[in-house]
Amino acid sequence: MTWTYTGNPADSNTDAVRFLAHDIDQANQRVQDEEIDWALSETGNVYLAAALICDSQSAANAGKANKSVGDLRIEYSALSKQFSDTAARLRDRALVSVSPYLGGRSRSDKESVEDDSDRAAPFFQRDQFEPVGSQSLST
Repeated sequence: MTWTYTGNPADSNTDAVRFLAHDIDQANQRVQDEEIDWALSETGNVYLAAALICDSQSAANAGKANKSVGDLRIEYSALSKQFSDTAARLRDRALVSVSPYLGGRSRSDKESVEDDSDRAAPFFQRDQFEPVGSQSLST
């Protein structure tokens, strides 16, 4: 198992996920590169992969009891909530990072979409010139 962080999230999806999930301290490693690779393969998005990692960290800390020795206090429940809140913010960010496509704004764009032989025909275009009632309906 490996743990790497180069400090440049723009160069590596693994670094981007580590940066977003706050796992950049080599002295306090939380997840391995292989776990990040799996999260990326499951989600296909650095924000969603980081959210998945944060969910995992939230669950891991939720089962631990808070501890205190003298003035020192470790609150795993607060850490769990922090990871859970971060995961929610990352999911929101993933939704914002998706930009909708508005087709047909230019003639060349419209023609290139219509010429794409791999594109599924829209429902309203299928059988549009067939007489009404000639399609078989399954009941």
